[in-house]
Amino acid sequence: MKKDMAEFQSFPASTHERLGYYVYAYVDISNNDKEEVIYIGKGKGNRCFDHLKSKIPNNKTRKINTLNKNGNLIPILFQKE
Repeated sequence: MKKDMAEFQSFPASTHERLGYYVYAYVDISNNDKEEVIYIGKGKGNRCFDHLKSKIPNNKTRKINTLNKNGNLIPILFQKE
């Protein structure tokens, strides 16, 4: 079942310290034949959720939010070991 990521807009505070810095990617799954990475970023804390809350309309945030609202956005988190 596809879910809107809006319900996951933050990590618990205890997770921030354990995560440290991380790399994250947003993947577009709207095309059944091909998944496409549309954004890669680096952050710490709740940075990976900031794009979902952004009030600055630009091509990146519009695409991310449209895919999210349609349930076609998957976040992937890469933690440095």
